[in-house]
Amino acid sequence: MAKEMTPQERMIALFKGEKPDRVPVNPFVLGYAAQILGISIGDFYADGNNCFDAQFACMRIHGYDATPFYGYASCGPWEFGGRIEFPYKEGSSAPYVLQHPVNRIEDAERLEVPDFRKGLPGGYAESDKVLKRCREFGMPAIFQAGSVFTTASVVAETSLFLKWMFQEPKTVHLILEKVAALFINALEYFAAQYGPENCLVFDGGPSEANTVI
Repeated sequence: MAKEMTPQERMIALFKGEKPDRVPVNPFVLGYAAQILGISIGDFYADGNNCFDAQFACMRIHGYDATPFYGYASCGPWEFGGRIEFPYKEGSSAPYVLQHPVNRIEDAERLEVPDFRKGLPGGYAESDKVLKRCREFGMPAIFQAGSVFTTASVVAETSLFLKWMFQEPKTVHLILEKVAALFINALEYFAAQYGPENCLVFDGGPSEANTVI
């Protein structure tokens, strides 16, 4: 009988195109994980260590294979100097935007791409707490680096961004380029920190999948 794989071995086999001993299980349990740890969803997102502890507790309880990670759909505004609010209010399930960095065309032109070598911007500082602890346990470092379109559509005030797609396409392309540069900086920084062979990247596209439609 073949030896049972660890969750890490199972996921690595999957990503290498090899055959794991069983189908890996990768649930989306962020809010549930906060409840397991007995903390609010706001505290879960406000501190990367809480984020790791909650997901790691769920892994041990349920025996699934997914690695803890930090990320949310409204990534981008905080990193570019805007303001977000953590989900402490009733009905909130993830960080949301209080102030978009881009509310006028001039804002897009002045927008500066964060330099990760000078300090991790916004949520990436919390994400890095999760990555460090994941690597201590031999798990991959999973971080957010996309979607470019969704992130651009919250870096700019969303309704304006969607209008600018038709009225100001040059501005839209400028914002997209700067968001892409943000994610390239994240890729290069974390690959250098943890080794590219130990990194995985995730994204999500709620704006292009839902808002536009």
